[in-house]
Amino acid sequence: MNEDDKKKDLIQQIRTLAGELGRIGKNDLPEAPDAEEYDFQVQVGLAEAAVEIMDTDVSGIAGWFVFCLIQYGIDPDARIEALRDALAREVMSQMDAMEDDEEES
Repeated sequence: MNEDDKKKDLIQQIRTLAGELGRIGKNDLPEAPDAEEYDFQVQVGLAEAAVEIMDTDVSGIAGWFVFCLIQYGIDPDARIEALRDALAREVMSQMDAMEDDEEES
């Protein structure tokens, strides 16, 4: 198996696993009636896995967002970097607010 075939095979395995992960605990999702619904399940699963793997490291998650854009063919220019930084700041702000709410409870 050459590298391209191996890469395609691994991506398919990840897609399958992400689809399964995206479905766990979400009984309100239908049994993947169409490709669009399944793609949503895959996106949810990938997001859950990324957050878990990065152990809620906000800068890592924001960086992962940029890597996704690069893989899509977007040039990570200053505007994309600013978007990443703004996303990281917003997530940190909301996480801080959640922690404050938990401490008050």
